[in-house]
Amino acid sequence: MDHQKHLDTHAAIVDKLCSMIGKEADASNLKHCKLKHFDKLTSPELKAFIRYHDHTLKKLSDIPNTKGSLEEAARGMNKRILAAFNCRLSPCKLNQQLPHSSIEDDVEEVALLDDLVLVHTVGGEDDGDDVSASELLDNEQWVKLVVELFGLEEYDMAACFKAPRHDEQEKERAELKAKADVLMKILRQRLKQHIDKRAGTKKDHWSWKFARKNLAVVASYKILAGHTKSRISCVKEGNSLLSPNLNKFKPCLR
Repeated sequence: MDHQKHLDTHAAIVDKLCSMIGKEADASNLKHCKLKHFDKLTSPELKAFIRYHDHTLKKLSDIPNTKGSLEEAARGMNKRILAAFNCRLSPCKLNQQLPHSSIEDDVEEVALLDDLVLVHTVGGEDDGDDVSASELLDNEQWVKLVVELFGLEEYDMAACFKAPRHDEQEKERAELKAKADVLMKILRQRLKQHIDKRAGTKKDHWSWKFARKNLAVVASYKILAGHTKSRISCVKEGNSLLSPNLNKFKPCLR
């Protein structure tokens, strides 16, 4: 990512934060932003903000791996929300160095300026930096793309993620995001069991890695479309996770 793109990314994040507090889009107004405003940023946006403002940062791996929740930030848990909030008063490093090359780019930052995609590329075996289902549901642009692509506009679950939001809607969103993460864990475990039992000599095939990398996408879509049972954490191993309500599923047209 070249220097100008870094500047554009930073300007977009500042504009988003300042619009939440009704102030002019200027970094000097970030002092008025609260934790709740940083909670509205996506995980990649938070990561980019930390990179641009945290002067103690030596390498990208020093940035917290997960966004965290507003409640965790309020309790002092150093995840991306709190880390970004804590460095909001520090001047942007982009204005002090040209080109901005003190830390190498990574895929997550580049994705901020690329077209949104529904799938993730196959990476290594480590899932530590994989996006979670709740982080995808936190990304308003990604949710909008999925809703439009699959025609979910009238679905109750998808409507819950539309803006503007009220307190009751925020509570429901939090519950659905938590459910999405639970679903992702269940799907990951079931995929592992399936591979162990059925894959035979092809357990290391790239298609399994691709499927595993996209479980967050699958889980998020199922939540938006209302395809799962209401209490999936209580479903016994091997039993169906799908809702018995057939009206939740779109008919296949030939």
